[in-house]
Amino acid sequence: MEAILTRRRNGLAEGIDVFICVVMLKEYVRRDIASMAMNENEYLNLLCEINEAALAPERWLNVVQMLAGFTGSVAGGLTIEDPKSGTGAPITYFGFDPDHVARTWHHYLPMNPLFKIAPTMRPGAIVTNGMVIGTTAFRKTEFYNGWARPQGLCCPITLVLHRSGSAYVPLTLVRPDGTGDADDDVQDLLTRVAPALMKAFSVTMRLERLKSREAALEEALSKLSAGIVLLDRNRHVQFANEAAEEILRDGTMLTAARGLLRANAESDGNLQAAVSAALSGAGTSRANDVLLIKDGVRPILLSVLPVNPSNSMFEDKRNVGCVVIISVVDQRSVSGSSRLSKAYNLTGAEARLLDALLAGKDLGEAATSLSVSRNTAATHLRHIFAKTQVNRQSELIRLACMMTAAVKPPAYEAL
Repeated sequence: MEAILTRRRNGLAEGIDVFICVVMLKEYVRRDIASMAMNENEYLNLLCEINEAALAPERWLNVVQMLAGFTGSVAGGLTIEDPKSGTGAPITYFGFDPDHVARTWHHYLPMNPLFKIAPTMRPGAIVTNGMVIGTTAFRKTEFYNGWARPQGLCCPITLVLHRSGSAYVPLTLVRPDGTGDADDDVQDLLTRVAPALMKAFSVTMRLERLKSREAALEEALSKLSAGIVLLDRNRHVQFANEAAEEILRDGTMLTAARGLLRANAESDGNLQAAVSAALSGAGTSRANDVLLIKDGVRPILLSVLPVNPSNSMFEDKRNVGCVVIISVVDQRSVSGSSRLSKAYNLTGAEARLLDALLAGKDLGEAATSLSVSRNTAATHLRHIFAKTQVNRQSELIRLACMMTAAVKPPAYEAL
């Protein structure tokens, strides 16, 4: 098959190349379905539905129903089962009585005859009921009389799609009671489509893990006191946690106009420059700080961190390009100044100046509120810079915010 789809290298035009591949693929399909009870279109539709189910888990029910139709089955489903613990749960199913499933599933599952051969239930394994237990013996079991017979069912055939530890995921198709085990043609069909089914289910599981991780991260970010905004490579806001959304709704210092993150007029140029630097990857991978200051409003410190681009072969401008961490200099930060003062041995005069700056005052306003000259205040600020080993007021505010951070302080290096 790989040879069929390999790009021809004899100089033919690409359109002719594709045409030849399609013709040869259709011939491959014709040979593949020659011994199966379905036509070419049915087989292609089945493969397409399997591929669709990989990305849309709700469509696995369609896959099970299509397979049931081709195999003379009247019920079927996907489940996750763990013979070691005797537990499991349905993923999707049809043809079973929902009330019967809800009432009796956990009681009868440990009696499943397939649990006797659990070690052999590996991905790709195809097992009929008769391979495990004879029909006469099966009809005497509590599993048959309590689970299968009341629903008019008997003789399942199972294909294992996935296994992790002692738990596995079987795709089960069940025939009506009295029709016997699945024949060789049914087993042959499942054998042929097994690779596609296993691959598709593997993709489904990976996507579900990613969705679960994304949901957990969003939940965690929603609990942070700091605002978090993710920007794509077109500068559009892709995500904002609850703290960030509150600041954006207020709109005094920061907004998301038309999906673009914008600061107040005095600082927007600095913000856009920081975002440009993060998206371009020019210079350094360290964070760029932007301090937003407005009379009568507590300062906001923005830390813009670049996100290293993935190694994906596809460059998508909707990929996250940078993270903006928003720290409002509130009372918690002022309390952090006390810790900072103790940590860096600031004098009383230096600590009072720091408190005034964190309250939103500029250097002149801070000097006036402390009844000292601007030159004296400037001297105190230089001493604070020297002791804390920072060079800018924004870095000083960042340091004070970090002293009271409820979470790990934002790293300077690219994420």
